[in-house]
Amino acid sequence: MARKLPDEPGKRRTQQIKRIYQHLEHFQALIEDGHMTLPGIVTIPETGEEIYLADLMVGIDSLPPRQREAFELICLQEWTETDATKKMLPDSKWSTPVQQYADTALGRMIAAYDNYQETGELPDPYQERRKKDPDVEPVMDRFKRGNPRSFRCHDVVVPLKRKNA
Repeated sequence: MARKLPDEPGKRRTQQIKRIYQHLEHFQALIEDGHMTLPGIVTIPETGEEIYLADLMVGIDSLPPRQREAFELICLQEWTETDATKKMLPDSKWSTPVQQYADTALGRMIAAYDNYQETGELPDPYQERRKKDPDVEPVMDRFKRGNPRSFRCHDVVVPLKRKNA
């Protein structure tokens, strides 16, 4: 038996859309077989909101790798949080990090879908953060060493001026 949906409208909508994500393959099969009255559109009965299945995945490329993996396992492939944790974090005793990745990713996917419905704009794709250059010494480390003649700020050496007496 499925879990009861939350009473709070925002959380309820999130869980309803999560269930739509979990059944995307089923909906695709219904569309291919011609068994949907409005192909590609799922209507939430209590609110009348129409969810366009083709637009649900617009935010997938904007997710960081861990969030994307958790989202795909839990929301698209219907893995349990425990099984997803065993795959993603095999040495972990708790499923909380994977659950948080999936929940955050679901929220971002819904926000991307809503934004796309309102504006037609796709979200920016995820970009890896730039790795820190090991040769660049952080500013505070230079001052701790007692060499305040110059410091490095965003890879630019800025000399400090001395007062002439």
